[in-house]
Amino acid sequence: MAICFPFLVFSQGEIPVTEKEVAFNSSDGLSIKGTLSIPENSKDIVILVAGSGPTDRNGNSPGGTGNNSLKMLAQGLFAKGIGVLRYDKRTSGKTAKGLNKEQRQSLNFDNFIEDASSAIQFLDKEYGTYKLHILGHSQGGLVANLAALKNPGKITTYTALAAPAESADDILTRQLALSDSGKEELKKIFETIREGKTLAPKDLGLKMVMPESAQPFIGSWMKYKPLNEIQKLDASVLVIQGDKDMQVPVKDAGDLAKISGTYPIIIKDVNHVLKIVGDKQDNLYSYNDATRPISNELVSKISHHIKSGKITYEEKFLTDETTGKTYEVIKHNDLLWMNENLFSDSETTDCIEGKPENCQTQGSLFYYDEAQEACPLGWRLPNDEDWTSLLSDVKTELRTGKDVAHLSFYTSLTQMDWEQGKHKSGIQLGFYGWKHKKKYDVGGQANLWLSEKDEENMVRHIHIRSVNQEQAYPGN
Repeated sequence: MAICFPFLVFSQGEIPVTEKEVAFNSSDGLSIKGTLSIPENSKDIVILVAGSGPTDRNGNSPGGTGNNSLKMLAQGLFAKGIGVLRYDKRTSGKTAKGLNKEQRQSLNFDNFIEDASSAIQFLDKEYGTYKLHILGHSQGGLVANLAALKNPGKITTYTALAAPAESADDILTRQLALSDSGKEELKKIFETIREGKTLAPKDLGLKMVMPESAQPFIGSWMKYKPLNEIQKLDASVLVIQGDKDMQVPVKDAGDLAKISGTYPIIIKDVNHVLKIVGDKQDNLYSYNDATRPISNELVSKISHHIKSGKITYEEKFLTDETTGKTYEVIKHNDLLWMNENLFSDSETTDCIEGKPENCQTQGSLFYYDEAQEACPLGWRLPNDEDWTSLLSDVKTELRTGKDVAHLSFYTSLTQMDWEQGKHKSGIQLGFYGWKHKKKYDVGGQANLWLSEKDEENMVRHIHIRSVNQEQAYPGN
């Protein structure tokens, strides 16, 4: 069996903000133009890094999206007492006007990293008494991450906002609607790019999006893997995204959060440009709606993390989008727990006594590998430390078996209601039994998979029973 816990609407018009134009030089001498707004008595300044394309400081692109998403985010954070620096990328707005011919022709992904890094250095020099933070939207999530790594110890919190977990080649492969032959050609182009060369595409669609002139930039981008880079940060990490994002899969938020040791915040009815939307048509329309407000909840979550370095999760119920089942959520010692065993409708899982109706009420029986992948998006299996936090008042004993190690907890009936399997915190541990090989051992104990193997790469589970129960054996 398994139990999971998490990795873990701003309605506003124009908010009065005290702003001033600023400029700072990037490493190649380009003057980056931006807007700095610092509320009175503020202690924090966050740098907003825009996503892909010629996106300006407000989140808008010429001839394309005009939604003011980053401008509204800056206003919302200012209203929460947080200073904000947002700037025009070197390919947009006032900054682009300063690009010389050589800088235009040699444009690569590392330029964006250097620009964001220069923003950190500018604030550190001119506003050194403030805590500095960085937030990257979409592709800017990777840029902000890498900029923070170039300035160790300077950034207090990092926010990945609707940021991809995939590398550039995986993103393009997923997003491009190509024929089978086009997909094979794209694969060859990526192989060529990795060799430091270019390849003229033959597919009509690829000629438009992957011309030889764009391939050096794509190569400079695809060498970075977001899942590798986010692990290197020494700042507190927040991964946040809307559940109606049509550009970046919500699964990416779960992947980024999980590998960085946190859990994602998924905001309901919010899209990629931070707007509150309805159906698909409304979602698309919002990209060019410069007056529609962004999510108040999103702004609140981000501001809380910037000010406290902590993530807030206030939901009392969790719905698993895969199975449709809803679970109660209980908080104990700053950890969030699902309050019942995990249910799966997979054909490979089993139920106590082999009865399907028991899976609905008691949870499903999982093999180890299945359990690792079965948790709802943004949740994971607990580890030793998590269980110790929950059951800190009971005696623990580690026992090992042939193919499995298990962490055993023993306690008295006054501390836990073993008949119901309920801990004094209110968390139901579900003492329904387990299956060892082909035998069901029903009731009186809980056997739940742990998230980590031991030093000898043995799979592990937690075995919980009362001192009044007969000794159970480890399963494999």
